[in-house]
Amino acid sequence: MQLADKSTRSRVLLLLAVLAVIFLAWFAWPAMTAARHRLATVSGERMTELIKASAWPVLVAAVLLLLRKELGAFAAAIASRVSKVSIMNLEIELAQSSQLQAWPTPVIQGIKEADGAVLAQDSSASLFQELHGTPAEFVVVNLGQGGEWLTSRIYVLATLLRRMRSIRAIVFLTNSSHHDRLFLGIVLPDRLRTRLDYYYPWLGEKLQSQYTETLRFRVGPPPDHLEPFEAQRILAMYIEDLRKIPDNAIDDEWTELRPGVTEHATWIDSGKLTKLLGSDLDRSAIEWKPTLTKDDARDVIGKGGPFVALVDRNGSFRDALIDRAAMVEAVAKEVATHS
Repeated sequence: MQLADKSTRSRVLLLLAVLAVIFLAWFAWPAMTAARHRLATVSGERMTELIKASAWPVLVAAVLLLLRKELGAFAAAIASRVSKVSIMNLEIELAQSSQLQAWPTPVIQGIKEADGAVLAQDSSASLFQELHGTPAEFVVVNLGQGGEWLTSRIYVLATLLRRMRSIRAIVFLTNSSHHDRLFLGIVLPDRLRTRLDYYYPWLGEKLQSQYTETLRFRVGPPPDHLEPFEAQRILAMYIEDLRKIPDNAIDDEWTELRPGVTEHATWIDSGKLTKLLGSDLDRSAIEWKPTLTKDDARDVIGKGGPFVALVDRNGSFRDALIDRAAMVEAVAKEVATHS
């Protein structure tokens, strides 16, 4: 009887710990971080409120400390070559649930180099056909050292492509004189679109105009679902519209791509992107290893954003994103099943 009670208590404690991890990752950690910044100015009643608000995070931390041995291994499945992690004899499949699928590189390259006139003549919609039925959740954009990506094309990634597939994140990279594909950060598509709308409002106006025109007589699936030929037409007309220079054009808002071809967009590099996105550029990352350590697991839990990038020791992106919510949820479900 005592053995059964001990086993039951262990399972209950483990379940509480997992729930504590979820709370700490999504609520307590940001709250504690914000509290540290406000501590110097808090006094009187506000201090009392702060102490009350901190009570639960302190309790969570205590539970994690008590069960640190059992929780230490739960993030081992993060690495791209590891598929399972063991917690108190529970084998949990995490690789498929926590790793996100990247968009095909040829499509992203095609959008970067797209020419409106050429796209308009392609009746097969070859650029977007590859996406039809392809599962993909994040986009990788390598800004190089500048002069490779226009703001107009990045706007397409955050808007038009999301209407074709459910893009959950955009990963930005850069190149240096010594290393390529250096991780810059992760941004959510909606936040990227909002920032671009603020600094370059004409991009959204032009794209929405072509979107509305293309789907004006459409009957069928909801507007957020675009067929490849519709997406290609919208992109072609959008680019052509951006190349119509009005009499009152402001020079620094326009970029000459080649003699006779100027577009209402600007080149973007790592410095300009960092300034553009500010706090919306999430730099959460851990170093890729065949097997991650307990410290790595704690690092993942402590990150502030929904995704964590895997990078090598030089900071180069390893083409893998961790979905923190999916990973923690998988652990929680497995623990609940075996409780």
